[in-house]
Amino acid sequence: MRGLRRAVLILVIGGLVAAVPVSALASDSILRGDVRQAETQFNQSLSEAIRGGLDTTQADQFLWRYSQVAAVQPSSWWQAPVLEHNQLDKLSQLQADLQSQYQQQIAQSRDALQREMHRWTAMMGEAHQAGVANAGLDTDQARFANYSALASSPAELNALAKVVSDQYTILNGRLAAYRTARAQADAAVQSDKTLLAGAAQYPQ
Repeated sequence: MRGLRRAVLILVIGGLVAAVPVSALASDSILRGDVRQAETQFNQSLSEAIRGGLDTTQADQFLWRYSQVAAVQPSSWWQAPVLEHNQLDKLSQLQADLQSQYQQQIAQSRDALQREMHRWTAMMGEAHQAGVANAGLDTDQARFANYSALASSPAELNALAKVVSDQYTILNGRLAAYRTARAQADAAVQSDKTLLAGAAQYPQ
């Protein structure tokens, strides 16, 4: 009877000991799946940000940080949960940093576009007062404002800013040519006045 109890006790202890690594492996499998999902989500977010115009230097830094997280591998089964928890934390931080950096770049691109539009608007007012033609230029400011509101990525905002900047450059060139012609005309008139004033000294 005592031998039977001892045998049962040994079996129970053996079962518990065997259950520890099995439970750990099951937990590790769940964690590993969470890590893979977080990696996939970060890679998708980074790809979208790069397509949207994320600064290449920033993109390279995020890729390097990700490679450092992904390169860590456990040397034994009991280390895996700790390392995978650490990887999840770092991937979560990477995701948050990426979103923050991307939104900051969007804000910077939007500010740059607003500066270009303000400069262009001022130039249009000056050209209008001077009577400089705006033929061939897109002067629909409301349409550009609508495009600005709809743009949602640095690439879209930068492309729109480039269009506005090109419009400004063309109009500025025309205004500069007008100023030059006006200055030459004023100089010619002044020269004529000087000649006439000099000629008035002689009765003949």
